[in-house]
Amino acid sequence: MYKLYDHQKKLKHRTYRAIQQGHKSILKVLATGGGKTIEFSDIANDAAKRNQSTWILTHREEIRLQTVEKLYAFGLQPGQIASGRPLTKNRVQVASIQTLTNMIEDMKRFKIKPDWIITDECHHATAPTWERILAAFPDAIKLGYTATPTRQDEVGLGEIYTKMIEGKQSAWLVENGFLTHPVVFSSDAALEFRKQRFKIVNNEFDLKAQTAILGQRKIVQDTVDCYARYFGGAPCIIFCASSQDMKVVDEAMKYSGWKGGIVKSGMDPELRRDYIGGLGTGKYNYLCSYEVIGEGVDIPVLAGVILRRLTKGVANYLQWIGRALRKYPGKKYGIIIDQAGNYYLHGHPLEHRNWTLDGKPIRRREDEIKSIECPNPLCRAFITDNPVKCPYCGIDLMNRKKTKKRNKELRIVDAELLQVHMPVYQESRKQPQAEMQDELLKEITANTLEKVEKDNNTVENRFDFLMNTMKKSQINKTWGEYGK
Repeated sequence: MYKLYDHQKKLKHRTYRAIQQGHKSILKVLATGGGKTIEFSDIANDAAKRNQSTWILTHREEIRLQTVEKLYAFGLQPGQIASGRPLTKNRVQVASIQTLTNMIEDMKRFKIKPDWIITDECHHATAPTWERILAAFPDAIKLGYTATPTRQDEVGLGEIYTKMIEGKQSAWLVENGFLTHPVVFSSDAALEFRKQRFKIVNNEFDLKAQTAILGQRKIVQDTVDCYARYFGGAPCIIFCASSQDMKVVDEAMKYSGWKGGIVKSGMDPELRRDYIGGLGTGKYNYLCSYEVIGEGVDIPVLAGVILRRLTKGVANYLQWIGRALRKYPGKKYGIIIDQAGNYYLHGHPLEHRNWTLDGKPIRRREDEIKSIECPNPLCRAFITDNPVKCPYCGIDLMNRKKTKKRNKELRIVDAELLQVHMPVYQESRKQPQAEMQDELLKEITANTLEKVEKDNNTVENRFDFLMNTMKKSQINKTWGEYGK
């Protein structure tokens, strides 16, 4: 049974006070990890006690299912307005935006209407489908929740909400132990991106042009190297610039021996659930994503993220980083590899931002977190607080000329930084050691390899064929169910 922390109670009480003052459409801002779902679950619980109905709107299946799970843990039994599910009389309903949009007229005809409409990730609320639902029930009290009340098209949320109530920002949540501390590293690819001047296409830096640059062998290899160096098998999400970019990165990661896949819209729901769930159990090491799991999806075991895409919107930047900051036992840091140079554009993840209803965030300059980039090309960490030495590789920051000659290898000083934990895949009895895998591959004959090259045109197919061959080998019997 969840209980509200003090900062959540204050946010809730300020909401009720605003309603008493006559506001019926309220925007609530609370940073990722601040407990938005818990706070609005408590409001839904209050409403249910007064025999009032609450609809909670979600736009992704993963977010809908996570919301249902939190509501159950809160002691509520919600219904679900979603494809393939019957409509129930539950006081609390978790609705898929897509399904509910198609049912609006039926709801009106049968006089089914909510007393409260709670919108999760409400920075999408000005989209036509969302607006249609909110406008269809004018008497309902509307609460919108988001960590980033700004849109890529810069349309302000003041068109929907009349009042904004701000909760705690990321820096406070980190300082008070609700989030892990983000540590941001740059890379050679970011330096390549800084030289580029991308056109603005559909309110975003040209993704087609980004894809062309990211497809270069050296940048793809940089992604693989960054994953191996900083994560070494621990769960990570790689945010890509396009579907094509995902395919390139996925093939390269699999070719290097890592397990993972691509998560995209329109894919089989069961496979998508398997990928996201498997990232938390150790079944998969990484996921490549484009416009799918960048917001709202909680994977606390996630060790960090790799940002391959440069974004014009600060909301994208903060939402992507937010995936890595959830608390998890033994997790001290959220590791952010910024390959595209977003840091140079949007600043430190913990900087204070003054949000407004007109949709344009303002960074408060007097509170800006100042940092320097470690000159070690194998580190490139963004360092705050002006230390004498880099806390991550140990080089002397006061005498950079002297240290440049010694930057031939990365020496981690803070051992806990990269001590990210790779969860053990529960379906496996024991993972084989690297030398056993090497020995296993030697058993594959030259004829088999020729067949792989002849019959399989992609790296992904070759990898799958090799894995299937490994399953059938004699050595695999030693390791029981490994590989299934």
